[in-house]
Amino acid sequence: MVKKIAKKPSEQDEDKRSPQQKYDDALNIYIDHLSQAKAEGKKRLVLSKIAEESRLNRTTFYKPNFSESKYNNLFTDLGEKITTWNKDKSMEFDDTVIGIKDEEISRLRKESENAQDQSARLLIDKNRLSASLSSKRKEIEELQEKLDKYAYEAISSPKIKQSFVGSAKVFSPDTLLFVDGKYNFDDISLRNSAWSDTRKNITTELKKPILTRVYLMVGLPCSGKTTWIEQGELYPDRHSLIIDCCNLTLIDRFEWANLIAKTNPTALICAVVINTPIPLIQTRNMARPFDRQIPSSILIEYVARLEKVDIERETFIDEIIVVRN
Repeated sequence: MVKKIAKKPSEQDEDKRSPQQKYDDALNIYIDHLSQAKAEGKKRLVLSKIAEESRLNRTTFYKPNFSESKYNNLFTDLGEKITTWNKDKSMEFDDTVIGIKDEEISRLRKESENAQDQSARLLIDKNRLSASLSSKRKEIEELQEKLDKYAYEAISSPKIKQSFVGSAKVFSPDTLLFVDGKYNFDDISLRNSAWSDTRKNITTELKKPILTRVYLMVGLPCSGKTTWIEQGELYPDRHSLIIDCCNLTLIDRFEWANLIAKTNPTALICAVVINTPIPLIQTRNMARPFDRQIPSSILIEYVARLEKVDIERETFIDEIIVVRN
């Protein structure tokens, strides 16, 4: 019996079969029709019937329009087989089916050989790239050794020690909010510009070919960050950069770490956590000049946003210094 695989019209709206699946379905329907014609002594095969049961337009068998030419050829050949059988009833059914299967076997064998050739070429390319990558990795390691040697020599130089290690570079967006001696915290445009300029300045400093440690200050306003920067002792083994802002959340700290890693992957990140009681912070805030005081509502918001440094989650932090006031 002929296999009935056609679906209802409502199910034909979207045919998601691949060209190969369409051809396989059409081929199976064709073979079933040949078998039925042989058994029942039918005089012809009906192309439109084969197309209908294959869920294809009959033009697919003589005027296909697939993007891959091989499927156009496959369907054209199948259409010719159907019409040829109708013209020459003396064609032996068994020979026809065997011929079709031989063609399929030949096609599959050819595709298998092509796949093996492609696999061999990919393996050769992989080995070539692996060798090249190994060579490049060795070059990078050698260059890194030279860079480290240069950096240590630079740090040990009295001139370098005086100009860099002896005077750490401090970057604070807050210092860029002063215009003509007036502090403009409420100017959003100026704040955005200050943060942008700070990032650019830090990026420029990070690009210097010298071993660097970045101190990432973490603390509420009036907690004592500036005091620690002025009085704290820095490690003398590397060029010191200090990012002086609150960095209250993990995201705040991660964004700086991401910038540092992209610009200077060898730089160490040291979080300096300033823990200060809230009442003391409020007292210090009230003692500030009026134009520098932080409104209580904003200070409360800062307190709510503060996330303690978690070294297990914040793996981008290499070192930590905790200061308790």
